Amino acid sequence: MRRGKRKQPQKHSPATGKWSFVLLTLLAFACYAQTLRYEFVYDDDSQILNNKFVTEPGHLKEIFLKNVWAFVNPEHKSNYYRPIHTLGDRILYALFGADPVPFHLLNVLLHSANTALLFALARRCLPEAVALVGAALFALHPGHTESVAWIAGVTDLWCALFLLGASYVYLLLDRRTLAWTLLFLCALLSKETALLWPAAMVVSDLALRRQELRRLMGRWLILCAVLAAYVGMRWYALGSFAPIQGFYYQLSTTEFLSSALALYGTYWWKMLVPAGLNAYYLFRPYPAWGAPVILSGVLVAVLALAVFWSWNKRPLWAVGGAWITLFLLPVLNIPGVGENVFADRYMYLPSVAFCLGLAGAWYGAWQRGAIVRRASVTGLGVVAAFYLYQTVTRNEVWKENLVLYQETLRQSPEAANIRTMLASYYLQREDYRSAIRELERALQKKDAFYHHVTLAQALYAQGRREEARVHYRLALERQASEEDLLVVQARLFELEGRLEDAVRLLRAAARRYPSRWDFHHNAGSLLLRMQRVEDAVQEFEMALQLRPGDAQRYYNLGLAYLAQGRRDDAVRAFRVTLQIDPRQTLARHQLLALLQSSR
Repeated sequence: MRRGKRKQPQKHSPATGKWSFVLLTLLAFACYAQTLRYEFVYDDDSQILNNKFVTEPGHLKEIFLKNVWAFVNPEHKSNYYRPIHTLGDRILYALFGADPVPFHLLNVLLHSANTALLFALARRCLPEAVALVGAALFALHPGHTESVAWIAGVTDLWCALFLLGASYVYLLLDRRTLAWTLLFLCALLSKETALLWPAAMVVSDLALRRQELRRLMGRWLILCAVLAAYVGMRWYALGSFAPIQGFYYQLSTTEFLSSALALYGTYWWKMLVPAGLNAYYLFRPYPAWGAPVILSGVLVAVLALAVFWSWNKRPLWAVGGAWITLFLLPVLNIPGVGENVFADRYMYLPSVAFCLGLAGAWYGAWQRGAIVRRASVTGLGVVAAFYLYQTVTRNEVWKENLVLYQETLRQSPEAANIRTMLASYYLQREDYRSAIRELERALQKKDAFYHHVTLAQALYAQGRREEARVHYRLALERQASEEDLLVVQARLFELEGRLEDAVRLLRAAARRYPSRWDFHHNAGSLLLRMQRVEDAVQEFEMALQLRPGDAQRYYNLGLAYLAQGRRDDAVRAFRVTLQIDPRQTLARHQLLALLQSSR
């Protein structure tokens, strides 16, 4: 590698930079301030309110030594190892309880900090105007709404915070090895996407010719050591690097390559024109010679030529192209990313370089004369206004589950899983007719175990016992885990009036699968119906030992205490229920009735 003069950082006015930081932070915060009044949505309840790692003291060991879904079941397999996410939720819950405002506030503050960090990094390498416009576009970009407006999207925000900080230290503060090493490790513990950051730094080192090769190789070895440490931690926590690779989709080599190529081009298009955003894009393998694949292939060829041309003439363009491509590679692993293959939140990190590139293109036009300058300023204003409008309107979709599910189904009417979630929403509010309607539509799209089970629950709640029995039997014929099939078999015994058989089955299942709390809970509910209150209390308490942070379990335990005449214990159980989840109106009614009767 030949030596070159090290690129000197851009020099700017400190006063200008100070006000730019303030304005950019306020802009990013203002874009998402409306989300502070939003609720927990989607799987926020599962990951926060029903997560014993979050709601219960301790569990620090499990947070760092288990996958992110291990709170459901210690044997539950997942590709996600994200301790920073769970630890952040644990701290917020310990400080503020089940109030969604602090969780939303954290997301907004992290996005604001990422905007400021991006500006700080860019202004050291680019003209002030490019850094300012690029950071402003990043603050406004509608593709970020899923990451910021949805509490569970915080993983992208944490990862970006640590990677932008690590990039700043690595590229601009040569003698801070420990700092960027720790920041990089924190990014890895936030989200798997950070695995590609070392490759981005190697490309940056080579393109910018920052130091002699021998010294650079020393830094690269440190990067490899951090990666090795992370892989070891991940392997220990998950049992392998990616335990459920190929669980959702099994594609031929041709299908995989053509689909990955088409998805790559789709992400570029969505970054350029962030309209029609959706919480649940349906995925079907792309045909090898379809238009999306051909267009994406042309895009890849053009980008490759652009990187080759700019490597010596404009190395920062090459670095930006590499950043976008590298951070899109993990989400192109279709068999490993999960059922929702394409997701808006996956644009968060790639859009860092995309927004700076867009700002650089604007700056180039702005320098080409008065007429072009006016046109470029007008165009920039139109883009900024479009981004702001799209962001503000898209945020509203995430304010509550009903709005989110209905809007998602409007865009993806064949999304059977979203219909089942909407049906569960109606079930919780005892709107059984709406729940049954959505579940019947879901079954038309996807004949799955959980759709039959949820429909059976809705039918049973409406008093249609024979129809419920039919769907429980159909569920037994579908693919599911043995534990779930045992739960359904117990429900069938219950419908047939064989309550003793159902209790025996559930207790035997609890001995066979000691980590499953629902066997104990279901047995407790049956025993309470049979007026065996002491046995019911025992089962509910065992369920809570396995899943202490579940509001519904505390509510049922309170009912059992009430049946025993233990009013004080019932009051405590209902209070804990409301502390975990203030939306539990039945628990509030029971608590008020008990307090009023004791006066």
